Amino acid sequence: MTIPPASGPLRPLGKMTAIGLLFVILGLLATALPAWATLAVEQLVAGLLLVWGAAGLGFGLSLRPNPEWRMTTALFVLVLALGAIFLVFPQDGVQTMTMLLIAVYLLQAAASISVGLGMRGKVRAWGLLLLSGLASLGLGILILTGWPGTAAWTLGLVTGLNFLTTGIALILLGRGIDGAGRS
Repeated sequence: MTIPPASGPLRPLGKMTAIGLLFVILGLLATALPAWATLAVEQLVAGLLLVWGAAGLGFGLSLRPNPEWRMTTALFVLVLALGAIFLVFPQDGVQTMTMLLIAVYLLQAAASISVGLGMRGKVRAWGLLLLSGLASLGLGILILTGWPGTAAWTLGLVTGLNFLTTGIALILLGRGIDGAGRS
């Protein structure tokens, strides 16, 4: 005798819905505690740079018979050093990463505005790309004008909002999949 799966409000969550809930919880925590989340993101990046640098250093040293080994090894020593600096001096890492984020927002704004205006008259929804570029420009300027104070919370807030929207999307997608009988 087989027991039919639960239905209604007590039905177990599908995998995608459960992952979505985890993302929502992380997103809410990060947006509620953006300074903490900023530091967590910075330390995660520091750790990744350390692993990347160490692995690359091993790769560079394995190239010793080739003349390129010195350049490759030097590059990965720099990656390793950057990871160590970010790990030991987290505020420097936070400020560096926030400045990179500002640069990305401003570059994306320039590209979206330029492409949007170039599509005017050719594509019906060109204004949406222009609007996206203006939003990126506004975010970049907002973060930049509050510098260096904005560095303390920007990475955490942006990461939290990304986790939150991703989580909501996964929950909605998971509910759709669960409703169709697949999980």
